[in-house]
Amino acid sequence: MRRVEKNQKKRVVIAMSGGVDSSVAAALLKEQGFDVIGIFMKLWAEPEFILTSKVGMNKSERENICCSVEASTTARAVANKLGIPFYIVNFEKEFKQAVVDYYVNEYEEGRTPNPCVICNRDIKGELLMRKATELDAQFLATGHYARIMSDSVITNRQLPITKKVSKSNNQTEKYHFYQGVDKNKDQTYFLWTLTQEKLAHLLFPVGGLTKQEVRNLAKKYELPTAERRESQGICFVPDRNIGGFLRRYAQNLTEPGEIRNL
Repeated sequence: MRRVEKNQKKRVVIAMSGGVDSSVAAALLKEQGFDVIGIFMKLWAEPEFILTSKVGMNKSERENICCSVEASTTARAVANKLGIPFYIVNFEKEFKQAVVDYYVNEYEEGRTPNPCVICNRDIKGELLMRKATELDAQFLATGHYARIMSDSVITNRQLPITKKVSKSNNQTEKYHFYQGVDKNKDQTYFLWTLTQEKLAHLLFPVGGLTKQEVRNLAKKYELPTAERRESQGICFVPDRNIGGFLRRYAQNLTEPGEIRNL
């Protein structure tokens, strides 16, 4: 891993989910000498009264996977272990409007939605980026398995961090998006909406690592997330019952559709 000089002058906000990927990303940034701030996002989950009366879920089954009490507690424990500030921001209303309502509306219009794409564009790429700017951070980092390379420095920004620079013709540096080294964990598809402006201020510290390498680093740093299981699927449908979720929220889906091609 290459070192970047004087990173202590650069502040980075790391989105912490309580998972092993974002935890190791935070540890790598801290090790590199960055001024690291951890932020945990509180996102929308179905109201308790709806799930208790209509579905009968218990507490763990109804919590949003990405922001459960367990996840926030674990993320805070990682921040304490690393000795970095830790904050929780509430994006429940914005997440409901931008991601959940979009998800339901797309199904009602007969299209298949991808809520993770919208979340990365509108929640992480806009709201969280704005919060990072308010905290005087030069970068926003996440635990995504993806890489960014610039025109002038063809090295992934997984650890050598390159600043946005001006070319002689007054054009700004151009950034290119690449798959993560671990092809089984690559997440570039969920990030395809990110613009040049956003890529210039984003860091993906684990993009150049495999999942096993990330877990090994978590053990090396003695992080409480080293053995934590992965959270996959749609975060606001924790029981994976998409049909049940749509029956509760998609008011225009009242009749079964015709299957034209098996």
